[in-house]
Parts: sequence; structure tokens; C-alpha cells
Amino acid sequence: MKPSDKVSLIWSFKTILLYLDMENYLDQALDEIYKTLIDEDIDPWPGHFTPAHKADFIDTLLEHYTLKEEYEKCSELAKIKDNI
Repeated sequence: MKPSDKVSLIWSFKTILLYLDMENYLDQALDEIYKTLIDEDIDPWPGHFTPAHKADFIDTLLEHYTLKEEYEKCSELAKIKDNI
């Protein structure tokens, strides 16, 4: 293997690790948003969010949790969306 190939391989590996780290960060951020949404003691929505904005936001979370196969969270989010 040529030195330039080794450098390319190292950069590819670092890129993959960075992606995985960002993916983990995204998961953590969305989990915090989910926890906030299901907390019945607070109103998590910014005042300027219309019902359509709220539904779109929840749809994004539903897509994420469906891909992660976290169907219990999807069920809770669907209940929240039904009450918008």
C-alpha cells in the first residue's frame, strides 16, 4: 500500500468516526426533545409555532424513531400529534 493510500484510508476512517459521533449527538438531541414533548407539566412549543409547524415537527420525530424502530415513542408522539 502506498503512503498516499494509507492517508486516504485514515481520512476515510476519521470521516466515518465523525459521522458516527454526529449521529450519536443527533440521537441524544432528539431524545431530549422527545422527553420535553411528553412532559405534561410544560408547554414545549414556541409561541409562533402554528398547528401545522407542530405537526411537521412531530412528523420529523416520527420518521426518526420509525427508522430506529422505537415504536413506543412513535405511539406517544402520535397521541401528541392527535391533540394538536
